[in-house]
Amino acid sequence: MKKIYLIFIFLSSICYSQDEALLGQWTLDSIFDYDILFENPINPITVNFSGYTNSATINGFCGNTYETFYTPSNSENSIALAQTSWNPEECDESQSFEFAMYNLLGNSAGSAKNLMYTISDDGTTTSLELSYTTIIDGISEGVWGYFTKQNSPPEIIGEWFLYSLTSEGIHYDNNFGNLPINFLEETNGYSEFQGTSSCNGFIGSYDVNDQIIEMTLGGSTLLDCPGPRNGFEMTYLNLFNHDNFDTSTFTYDIQDTPIDQILTLTKVNGDSIVYGKIEPNSVLNRTWYLQTINSNGLTYQVSPESDAHLTLDPTLNGLMVETLEFYGSGDCNDYTGTYNQGNDFITITEFTQTTDICDPQTDFEVIYFSLLGDDTSNRFIFEIIDDGNNLVLTSIPNPETRSPGDTLIFSRQQLSVDDHEINNYNITLRENPVTSELLLNFNEFITVQSIEYTIYSIGGKTIKSSQLESDSIDVNRLISGLYFISFSHNNQPISTIKFIKK
Repeated sequence: MKKIYLIFIFLSSICYSQDEALLGQWTLDSIFDYDILFENPINPITVNFSGYTNSATINGFCGNTYETFYTPSNSENSIALAQTSWNPEECDESQSFEFAMYNLLGNSAGSAKNLMYTISDDGTTTSLELSYTTIIDGISEGVWGYFTKQNSPPEIIGEWFLYSLTSEGIHYDNNFGNLPINFLEETNGYSEFQGTSSCNGFIGSYDVNDQIIEMTLGGSTLLDCPGPRNGFEMTYLNLFNHDNFDTSTFTYDIQDTPIDQILTLTKVNGDSIVYGKIEPNSVLNRTWYLQTINSNGLTYQVSPESDAHLTLDPTLNGLMVETLEFYGSGDCNDYTGTYNQGNDFITITEFTQTTDICDPQTDFEVIYFSLLGDDTSNRFIFEIIDDGNNLVLTSIPNPETRSPGDTLIFSRQQLSVDDHEINNYNITLRENPVTSELLLNFNEFITVQSIEYTIYSIGGKTIKSSQLESDSIDVNRLISGLYFISFSHNNQPISTIKFIKK
């Protein structure tokens, strides 16, 4: 596409106020060129009025871009076009629209050309009638162009928080805190967005038209982004064509849930970004309180007196070098360490503990610390489930030291005495993996009819919730894969178990 630059001629030293309603991009619906009506062009024709440069940029029918300059006129609802030096281009298709647009917005005369306009708004669509008329043999003739633009939908305007993104078929959850993007209302024909990634801020412009949003990144800060933050940030910003600042086109969809609104931006290739109105719960870096350990087929529950917890605390120094540190406690000892983080796993690189003798002594702390401090196998897959309330760390086993499926289950809330009473309820699976049903084992404290359960996908999505009716649960309709099942009593959690559906 070629761009034809024109000479700007100052029409007057007098400055008149700009009509903000005229500014922005308009799409041509039809044009009446003297005695011929042209409508519904098969190629989109747009004109963008800019209040910053007092220019009108025309994207023509034949694919060319023209520019003309104007000043607000001293007459109401009118503008004065400067002389232009462009001529309409011919193309293989019908160029009638191209010539009609020139007759409306071109000016080959030596003096200013006055255009009149009328703007109306029905709340969804804003309409513009732009006209140039002259008197020929006592009869008013001329060109009338009819344009529209979709108003920015009010539901997309405002602040959203990044939940997750998908790029090249790989799903990434946001585990790096509250990363907002704010779609601002249109001002002077310009709609702007402002956002924050895992290290840097960014700005740009956007246009919305009939469930399509076009976003053009305008710039970003240039702080070095360390470790896993860098990979996540590059993946995120490249969905906005950060490398070349080209316009990115998405379809958008907004879904209401009982407690949230979800905004999904999707590209033609399937890449997508998911935002919500609530600050995200799926944030890894916080303090988590240990509830349950499953190791070598045995289950260990935390006592209410225990302050067993894990705090993941990445910090950035002044040189933007990130140190991934963690610390926590067991029954009577504390620990510190460092870790590396991937998209869905953490690897513990250092682990140091105090060595006080606990009174009373239990196996619980020994098992807990041995899982975190195992030099031969210290990598864990992490999943954040139950609306962000639970963190499950599943060890990637070394066959020589661990059995498959050893897990540490944490909660955002510390256990209370009532929680401990619930922990006396013990539910296990008779077999895992399963084919068509989950077969359950209970201890003597449990009455089946008092237990509720929820099955979650590996990504934390709720698949099924119900009251337990027997010692088995039908899972025949689930597709093959990994799942979690959480059991509760009177809305108090009992346990969470990972299972594999064959």
